[in-house]
Amino acid sequence: MIPLLCLIFISGLPGFRDICNSAPLPDSAVVVNADCITGDERFTAVSLFYSTDNQQSWTGLAMSRLGTPGYESTWYARFPLPDSGPVYYYLRAEVPAGAATLAPYNSANSWPPPLNLLALGNQDPTGDARSPEGNWLDLTGFWVGYSADRFYGLLTNNHNSWPLYSFPQPWYIYSVGFVNPEAPSDSFVFALCYADIPAVFTTGLYLINRYTGDFSRLAGIDAQTSGNRLYLRGLISDFTSHPKFGPWPNTSGYLAVAANTQSVYPIGGNYVRDTTLPANFYAGFTPGFTVGSNQTPSLSAPAVTPRSGAPVDSFLFSVRYQDPDNHLPVERVVVIDDVSWPLVPGSHRYQGGVIFRTWRSGFTEGWHRFFFRFSDGMATVSTSVDSFLVNLTGMDGSPTGPAGFIPAGYPRIFRHRLPVATSEPLKIYNSAGKCVRNLPAGSRSWDGTDDQGRLLPAGVYSLFTRGLRQERVVKVR
Repeated sequence: MIPLLCLIFISGLPGFRDICNSAPLPDSAVVVNADCITGDERFTAVSLFYSTDNQQSWTGLAMSRLGTPGYESTWYARFPLPDSGPVYYYLRAEVPAGAATLAPYNSANSWPPPLNLLALGNQDPTGDARSPEGNWLDLTGFWVGYSADRFYGLLTNNHNSWPLYSFPQPWYIYSVGFVNPEAPSDSFVFALCYADIPAVFTTGLYLINRYTGDFSRLAGIDAQTSGNRLYLRGLISDFTSHPKFGPWPNTSGYLAVAANTQSVYPIGGNYVRDTTLPANFYAGFTPGFTVGSNQTPSLSAPAVTPRSGAPVDSFLFSVRYQDPDNHLPVERVVVIDDVSWPLVPGSHRYQGGVIFRTWRSGFTEGWHRFFFRFSDGMATVSTSVDSFLVNLTGMDGSPTGPAGFIPAGYPRIFRHRLPVATSEPLKIYNSAGKCVRNLPAGSRSWDGTDDQGRLLPAGVYSLFTRGLRQERVVKVR
């Protein structure tokens, strides 16, 4: 007699990655972002559940998809914070094929676990069981949870109990199965089962070949019923110690789970009566933070490329943002001539550092000032003001900028002879970014006058060479 536990785990379920939040400012609102990967966002519903009373109760919110550059698959929500204390949250995504969910953390191994320490796997329609012997085989839903050392499952049915046997037959099996997507083979399901078939199949953790129906009992588990609820739990080590389970924690972060019921006839065969839709269960991660706790983020490698160009050119502005708490930036802009422009992230893993960029164009001729400004919701950080040059020729180089924006290092001082040798034409700009003199190719000196022959005041000037595409700063005396 072989139980055919047809726990089918399909592709196409949603998945989460890069879950993060802004810094938790007391008596304010925190922003949560999460990348949710689905086949079609039009049929995806993402929810956030948060708790400000140490997971005793949860408030649910619908999340919205940002869909902006750099956040094409990012969903967000915001919720209010108290003035202090711990806050926890978890996420759930639903598509027609199933769901993905995080779950509360059962830190004390509460048994049986209350609903506030479990997350819904999937609801199941009433009356969809296939030729059941009774409504006890008609599942109405299943929930999942975890602690430091156990996986938890809760099944509900359309009845008030969970019979194990009907005279003279059949026997019944109720189970919730787990599949590691990174297991060496997709053939095996690890199932927490509630049953009592003498000498054949009793309550425990089973390894089941979902293609052949072969099975073996791996360990005992805890099981308890209460009305239409069936609670199950097993030691995580009993799963992970078996070589067919695969690595845990794994890189994807989840286990595929589903629940089913079946009838077993010693004479007449075995029949699956009901099966829920599957869910990707992110077991082992419940996001949380302490209100008011924050480390200041940092900015590095601010840059604009090119440093000079023509009005028709596009300029790339970039900076590296890093937050030791992995807090997302609620403000992420480059400020150019007092106008703020949003920046696009290269990823959403802020703890390791992320490059933010934007391309801007349409600048008028002359010098332009810029700096980067970020905020994680509590701390605001900025870079020093820098500058770039827009000129009619669009010559590239490394200009030092107008007065007040000269970087480390001094300009070359000369009276008449230019401190650069080139056979290319030269252009000289004043500190306001205006071209004041055009020198022919091969020029070796400059008398300090503009193109109209007027003597220019002493100061810092920018010298551009078309061929070298390199700028020098010169001082006229």
